[in-house]
Amino acid sequence: MPFNPNMNKKLLKFEYPFQDHKDERFVYGFLSLDDPYEVTKDERLRAKWIEEAKLLYGEFKPSGPQKPLAYISKSKLEDIVETLKKLLLSDWNDVNFVIGTNPNDQIEIKFDLEADDTRQGLHAYMNTMLNTHDEIIRFCLKKLPRYWGYREDNFVYYMLTPPWVKMFINDVINQTRASNQRTAMMMQGHNVSMIGQPNKIPALFSRDINID
Repeated sequence: MPFNPNMNKKLLKFEYPFQDHKDERFVYGFLSLDDPYEVTKDERLRAKWIEEAKLLYGEFKPSGPQKPLAYISKSKLEDIVETLKKLLLSDWNDVNFVIGTNPNDQIEIKFDLEADDTRQGLHAYMNTMLNTHDEIIRFCLKKLPRYWGYREDNFVYYMLTPPWVKMFINDVINQTRASNQRTAMMMQGHNVSMIGQPNKIPALFSRDINID
């Protein structure tokens, strides 16, 4: 059977369809190419999509406790106390309190409170301030559990430890750990008296300070 070509010719993608002469169809071949501005736009969208795909799980954060960019030395103690004082005066100006440092370089805050709801609100505020406030986080302060919200008569005490001060061995967590170590040593037949005597309970120096 002879081959009969179709009368309706199909033009190639680079041929201009509105020219009758065959040689003129290739003059407008550039019109079949993609718009260079559209190509640039597509490339930008593609680059943006690639960058966003890298952040599906948020920014990279190393595990473990964060270390300060600059070491907090003892010379910053006055600045720490002044920052805490300004913060408490701005948020609790209707409550009488005193703030200062003890001989161990720990910061003591003594509040004069009577209402239970005020105590609860203050305790929640102190926890939030310690964990979320940028200035306090920058100083790397740690709370002393034994005197964190400690109540005595109408007074409430809070004690903060700067990073250069070692925590007392008889804090709640460390005391339990030391007790477990002594028990394990006793089960192994060691003399517990050789382990060493625990430190004294940290003194609360602001107890004797009157609040006007």
